[in-house]
Amino acid sequence: MQRVVLKVPHHGMEDGMNEGRLAFAEPKIAVIPNSRAQALHLYGIYDELCSGRRTQWYVTGDVSGGLSGRLQIIKG
Repeated sequence: MQRVVLKVPHHGMEDGMNEGRLAFAEPKIAVIPNSRAQALHLYGIYDELCSGRRTQWYVTGDVSGGLSGRLQIIKG
């Protein structure tokens, strides 16, 4: 079930961002709604889960408070 964007549930914790969910959705982009401070210890896990699938992942808290950001969508 190919999806372009997956909003990762449960703030990207282990029960929200896992192999089974990524295998099912096959997203090109995974958006993780969490602060950088709370998700930082999981960045290695996100890299490991997403790298073999060519899924790009983003944590919403990586953008400074009060600012907005846009994801760079790469077609291909």
